Amino acid sequence: GMALLKKLRASGSSMPVLMLTARDTTRDKVMCFEAGADDFLVKTTDMEELIARLRALVRRAGYVGRLCVGKLTLDSDTLVVTKEGKLLSLSNREFELLRVLMEGAGQVISRSRLEESVFGANRTSDSNVLEVHIHNLRQKIGDSSLKTVRGVGYSLLKP
Repeated sequence: GMALLKKLRASGSSMPVLMLTARDTTRDKVMCFEAGADDFLVKTTDMEELIARLRALVRRAGYVGRLCVGKLTLDSDTLVVTKEGKLLSLSNREFELLRVLMEGAGQVISRSRLEESVFGANRTSDSNVLEVHIHNLRQKIGDSSLKTVRGVGYSLLKP
């Protein structure tokens, strides 16, 4: 766990980390915090406390469960997207694509960032799969709100 945490922090990741370990000395705790842990719990712990600490980590990391851009609302907790209060039927990949676009609304999101978010880091960009999902998403949310920036990526316009 410590080696993984050190690699994670060395790569520049700011992902929240809660260390759950059998090590319980003060020195062990200090080493975890110095390696980049955000919180620390000793096994076995009360499940209620673990959940509360995880919620606090997510809250401090700035997680937003509900995004609203114009007439679109996306709820990450329930996986529901609505437009003007009407439920939209999106595939998992369309949902993830829209989430990334809504988080960066008004900004151009690069094609590579979208592909990594939707398909994973190992995906090659030699196919038009992203364009197919963008096309389908445009039909569902409205063509005018999603703009292509040629050679760069896509932008969800803020109203």
